[in-house]
Amino acid sequence: MRRCRWRLTLIATAVATWIGMAQAHQMIYDQDGYKLAVGIEGGLGGFAVGNVDTGAGNVNTDAPLDGPFPPSERRTTRDWFEGFIKPFAELETPFFDFGHTYALVSVVGALTRGNGDATSSLAPQGGRSTTSDAPQHAALEDAVIGWHSGDLFADSLGEDAIELSGGRQAFVLGDSFLIGAGVVNGFGRAAFYLQPRASFDRAAILKLDLSPVRAKLFHRENRVDQDLMLGFDQPKTKFFGLDLALYEASEEEPGLKTPGEKQAPTAAQAVQTTRVKKEAPISGRQGSTFSMSITRTAPRGPSVSLPGNPRRRSVSSVTATA
Repeated sequence: MRRCRWRLTLIATAVATWIGMAQAHQMIYDQDGYKLAVGIEGGLGGFAVGNVDTGAGNVNTDAPLDGPFPPSERRTTRDWFEGFIKPFAELETPFFDFGHTYALVSVVGALTRGNGDATSSLAPQGGRSTTSDAPQHAALEDAVIGWHSGDLFADSLGEDAIELSGGRQAFVLGDSFLIGAGVVNGFGRAAFYLQPRASFDRAAILKLDLSPVRAKLFHRENRVDQDLMLGFDQPKTKFFGLDLALYEASEEEPGLKTPGEKQAPTAAQAVQTTRVKKEAPISGRQGSTFSMSITRTAPRGPSVSLPGNPRRRSVSSVTATA
């Protein structure tokens, strides 16, 4: 039995990682329904990988586009660290006597140092480290304005039965299997493994909480910059969708988070931002959900095509899940 374990070790990839996350927020003003909070999130990770891609290794970011690459051009060990910071500010105000308005603004700055990440040959870029050129980049992450009904329809529909938001913001469905992030990290955006960026462009969301039915009608566009990503970014995609969830009348959602508490607890999993409320059924019983989306994928435009990674075409599709 010991011999079998030793043989498995010989073909495995040795990985050592250290990741630390931190966040802090401060309520600057809270009076008469007006609230202002500021905060910062950050993360730092160190990685050491041996026997990259089970010994095949990967090439540097600036390697030629055409392969195959001889062993002399491949690295079988990679050591690097990634870091990011995300300062943010959140504001909430009464909207006359018609609910409340809110806003969220944040920026993500990220960098990678060392000899680059150890992505494998199964990745779209074909066994190419995305960060061996030590990239760093800062960009707007969230720019959201929104409105929620508060007590406006409390007698008929319930408290905060309606919410509308728009701008650059993160959005997930369920456990993010179908929809979880609107941007690719790595290459010029840096921090491939910490994944500090997640928001979508031109996002609009209408949420209805009409117990026992909860609905989300949304529009999304992913963030694409082929120049920054050296031609390896995803194709530009726009999509509309409808998510319906059916819950028992006795089930209640947690209340709205106060400003400064709306950020995700782990910034590297930045998949929940302003006023996201987790739907946690009580009594241990899960509600029923149905989702449908209409997707339009535009041509990639000027980009590279690698073996096994053909240029994507313009596609329209309709997807439904239950």
